Amino acid sequence: ILSVVTWLALVIYYILHVVKHIKGDGEKILWILLFIFIGTITFVIYFFMRVVPMRPKNEIAQMPI
Repeated sequence: ILSVVTWLALVIYYILHVVKHIKGDGEKILWILLFIFIGTITFVIYFFMRVVPMRPKNEIAQMPI
């Protein structure tokens, strides 16, 4: 049950992130469908393709290891 709740929370978070930050409607729909049907691996791919590049360079350099 915990894994289902975690997956659902991630789907909601990433869908809201896509709606807020991606401009093209086609790309929004594609990412949302991938989140729903493909699942966990799509979260990782989206994170490294869209979320990490949005952060300022100095914020990434100051992140603790």
